[in-house]
Amino acid sequence: MESKTLMINCGSAILLSYDEREFAGYGRIVMNCGSALFSKSAYEGLHAHGGFQLNCGRSKIIELKGRVVELGKDAELNGSVPFKSCHLFSAGSVWITGGDAKAFGEIAALSAGKLYYPAGFPIDEIPNLDADRQIPYPPEAKIFHGDLKLSAQLARGLDEGAALWVQGEIDACDKKTLAALAEKKARLYCSGALIYEEDAIRYGSLFESGDLEEVPDGYEILHETLRLSRDSAALYGEKLYVRGGLRIAYGEEESLNGIKSLIVRGEAKIPAEAAKAFREKGKADGLKVFSGALWEITGSGKINHAQLAAARAQGKRYTLDVSGTLDFDEDVQAEDLDCFIAVNYSGALKVPDGARAALQEKVVQGSGVIASARDSLLDPAATDQINLGEFRRI
Repeated sequence: MESKTLMINCGSAILLSYDEREFAGYGRIVMNCGSALFSKSAYEGLHAHGGFQLNCGRSKIIELKGRVVELGKDAELNGSVPFKSCHLFSAGSVWITGGDAKAFGEIAALSAGKLYYPAGFPIDEIPNLDADRQIPYPPEAKIFHGDLKLSAQLARGLDEGAALWVQGEIDACDKKTLAALAEKKARLYCSGALIYEEDAIRYGSLFESGDLEEVPDGYEILHETLRLSRDSAALYGEKLYVRGGLRIAYGEEESLNGIKSLIVRGEAKIPAEAAKAFREKGKADGLKVFSGALWEITGSGKINHAQLAAARAQGKRYTLDVSGTLDFDEDVQAEDLDCFIAVNYSGALKVPDGARAALQEKVVQGSGVIASARDSLLDPAATDQINLGEFRRI
């Protein structure tokens, strides 16, 4: 067996089929993922190959019954399409939208992340049903996949007592639409809803399910990370509700001057010079205050002597913030690191021996490893990497 390693890095892995030829020549297979789904035969095949290592947050093994038919995202089944002796599969959600349960009796199996079905539907009659969650919904409900923003046009098209089943979040920030829905005695089912506090008091009874995220009245809502600067501050109101994060660059502290109140439902990264003003008028779920300018590395990065020498020559000072891996080239010297005021890292840093102590002195927060430049975190000559959002074999 060859000594090479195959490293698969992905958000999710789905392996329902296995072909030994795909992994021929590798003595070791390492899979790093957030979630993994295997068929029993694929999982046994990987272990029989030898040298298989799985690092993931959640894994599941299913036993296949018959020919696999992969269903699309948010697939709807009403029994009209024959899937005799087939194993219906979806890593996401499957919706049963009607039909007689007997119409599903000839399939071999149904596997899904979530199964939505009309209340009262006899799902026990579906052969070999395997779903992480089984969720009933009102049979009369109008179904919306994903998120939904309530609108006057939507309200006009609904009948008295209509029910809306929204798989994602409802944007319920339109007061007039809420009033129209209340007049029609509508019922709203969702995973969550964004609504102003005053409207939550008056119209909260419309929501049969879902958590309400209440926004103080009079605040402008921003859904993405806000990168606030003196030039961009004029684009927004005096009161901001930010659902993403907040970023203020070094030297842009005055961007807070025109803001009276700021709520950040995420992490705020701000220079030390802006900390006092932010605490007087703002709050955040997470706050990171940095000294000097912020040098941010996300994923992987490299820094060499020339970059640091140029920064020192210009008198620049930084807080280094690393989420992932960072390699300092072998020409980096201890004095080069004088341009860093502080270092925060989560992951792996590789630094030459002569600069290692100087780097460690700068660490304010650290989670992971600081390795010598001569240490091989990965041997490129002996490792093949596959980096994907999703690794699939079906």
